[in-house]
Amino acid sequence: MWRCILLAFVIFFLFAIVSTSISTSSCEDDEYQLGYVMPMEYNLSEPLTPFQVSNIRHLLSTHLVIVFKNQTWSTADQHRVSLAIGDGVQAATRLQPTLFTESEDLQYQGVVHFARNTHKTFGFDWHSDMGFNIDPSYATILFASVAPAEGAGGETKFADTHAAYNALTEEEKDFLEDMNVLHSYKYVNRINATSSCASFPAWREQLQKWDQLTDNHKTNLLGTKDVMHPLIRVHHMNNRKCLYPLSFFSAIARSKPDKSKLKISNNNDFCEQWKTVYKFMTLATEDSFVYTHKWETGDVVMWDNVCTLHQAQPLKTKMNSESLQRVMRRTSTIGPVSGREVPSD
Repeated sequence: MWRCILLAFVIFFLFAIVSTSISTSSCEDDEYQLGYVMPMEYNLSEPLTPFQVSNIRHLLSTHLVIVFKNQTWSTADQHRVSLAIGDGVQAATRLQPTLFTESEDLQYQGVVHFARNTHKTFGFDWHSDMGFNIDPSYATILFASVAPAEGAGGETKFADTHAAYNALTEEEKDFLEDMNVLHSYKYVNRINATSSCASFPAWREQLQKWDQLTDNHKTNLLGTKDVMHPLIRVHHMNNRKCLYPLSFFSAIARSKPDKSKLKISNNNDFCEQWKTVYKFMTLATEDSFVYTHKWETGDVVMWDNVCTLHQAQPLKTKMNSESLQRVMRRTSTIGPVSGREVPSD
């Protein structure tokens, strides 16, 4: 008899925990907030329970960016957690050279990125990961093996494109429902300062960043395929609509589904279509939609790539080199197919 009573008590206790956890992180918009710090009992170096995996997915869907503090985990742990959260780990891209310093990590050469602090220009643009794939990343997991010192820079900003969509007028929503966004480095390389965008400061800034890339980096970027995605994406887990402008650097808007409008006839045509993306990218990255994460060593940040954009902040070069150490390890999980390849013009 007492065993039955004890079992009933345990079931009631577990139900109460689950109910509380779910109710405090509801997907309803009135409780929706970008960014969530996970409870300390989540130790990612240990196997996750089915409930923990479900709760992480739920919180990621709700808050879009979730933070785990004081983690000490291996490359194998990160790979294991990535497989649990997503439907697979997305192959590492040649666009971001991978640095391995430990021999035991070599087996993850194809799916794990190691990145030391570099004063690059590329990650400093707002973007969504793997937009040049027809199945862009669902979630990205970034671990701070070594974080910069306080005040040294190197933060990451995250923009909530679901909230930005909700801020649109009904007329703007209707307009964007009929638009695709093309991810193409080839057009960026083809268009130069003689286009009608030359008087547009933001476009001149993009050209300057392109010119600063090495020839090898440009070659790698130009080797990617042109991919078309809807400018408004519907999240596969919660049916929220989100702006999906992909990138300041490489995206232009195009009408859908009329294939006759896929070609860019001239530089001015490109410029006008790029400005459409720029307009809504600017809206999506307003301060009211942004969470800034200041990294500490041992931080693990997971973010939803469907309904966020992110942007790395530069390190402050005037500080001493020890303060500027920033070593990150990244994995990306495979997301649902949202786009299609487009033959080059």
